[in-house]
Amino acid sequence: MASRPMKKNSANINVKLFPYCEVDGIKTFRDSEILGFYDRMAKAGTADIVFTDGKINNREDWLRAMKSPENFLYVVCVGQETVALVWLNRVETKKARFHYCGFFKCWKMGSVKIGRQILDILMSKKNPDGSYLFDMLTGLTPSSNKTAVKYMQLCGWKIIGELPFGTWNEKAKRSDPALVSYYARREV
Repeated sequence: MASRPMKKNSANINVKLFPYCEVDGIKTFRDSEILGFYDRMAKAGTADIVFTDGKINNREDWLRAMKSPENFLYVVCVGQETVALVWLNRVETKKARFHYCGFFKCWKMGSVKIGRQILDILMSKKNPDGSYLFDMLTGLTPSSNKTAVKYMQLCGWKIIGELPFGTWNEKAKRSDPALVSYYARREV
């Protein structure tokens, strides 16, 4: 496959990612703010779509998950507006599993441009030695979530196949098909 050049974060939408982490003993976001993000997802109906496996069922589960050292949450802003959340987990050497949830303002402002900029920002992060932090992000999306599948493809994700029992559906109490996808900093 041909190499894909890195896009510069120079589009007309100024996307910024703010990590949820501890700096000098102080969290960058209060618990009430993290809980508020879940409340926004629940009110919009996206919590039920994003969290189908039964591990996050309420705001307390969400807060506990985002405080876990296995999850790396970023709050995505355009100007003063929070437009999305992304979080990474299952980090291994140069790859991580990617998750996201966009808020209504994101869609109004140009969700695909925002999504592409989020990915460009994450893929341009570097280690202290100057090497890239990630070569690839991976995704596992319920095959039935056609909106998410279309969106991720518009943002540049590549689908590599379907796992017949790839994701757990807690409400239906069964395993459902899931699409395996990736986003590479450069294709090899």
